[in-house]
Amino acid sequence: MPTPPIPSPPTTSLAAGDTYYAFAAASVNYDLGLSMDEVVMDYITDELKGTVTEEAYGQPAGRITVDQGLAFTDVAATSPYYDGIEWAVDEGITNGTTATTFSPYQNCTRAQIITYLWRAAGSPEPASTEPAYTDVTDASLYFFKAVQWASEQGLVEGETFDPYAGCTRAMAVYFMWVAADSPEAAAASFTDVAADADYAAAVNWAVAQGVTLGTGDGSTFSPDTVCQRGQIVTFLYRAANAAA
Repeated sequence: MPTPPIPSPPTTSLAAGDTYYAFAAASVNYDLGLSMDEVVMDYITDELKGTVTEEAYGQPAGRITVDQGLAFTDVAATSPYYDGIEWAVDEGITNGTTATTFSPYQNCTRAQIITYLWRAAGSPEPASTEPAYTDVTDASLYFFKAVQWASEQGLVEGETFDPYAGCTRAMAVYFMWVAADSPEAAAASFTDVAADADYAAAVNWAVAQGVTLGTGDGSTFSPDTVCQRGQIVTFLYRAANAAA
């Protein structure tokens, strides 16, 4: 069987392809057998030493953006939380715990998830500034408006909010479900979620939306397990994609 011919590398004829019309009018035009992208990269690397300066080439036109990824050293590109964290940061829903860390495995508090939901909703101004809960009265707290909004939306009831308590998986999907106007969904089957549990409908919705598929082998939901920061923003990210 004859050996198939080796394809020739792409060449740049400089004959006005890709809208390089100026080359078509050139008096001399050579086919050097080099691709345009390689020529440009070599020029920037060898001649410009890797830097395209404003002084030499003017201000950028803003047509090219560079995604440099997350600046957090504790979130690997292979992390199951990476996309959710990147989305949350890009959308202004949350920042890192420092400039270079996100702390994805740190427990998430009730104040934090309510604030994330509030920001995801566009940070609306609450109708009232009168404290809704006896344990959230300081208007200077970063979560004060979010908690006021949560009360007005019916996400939380009672006289206290307990802002620094850990947010469990059941709480997380319940808050998200109510914020989504409590839609109906087919029943999910988890051995640790009773059909008459206060959060059962929220769990059903979360599974239907692909927010979570449960824990372990998928037969349990672990409703009382406290969520981590990476988990919470991933839940929100999946819900946002499902709603898009």
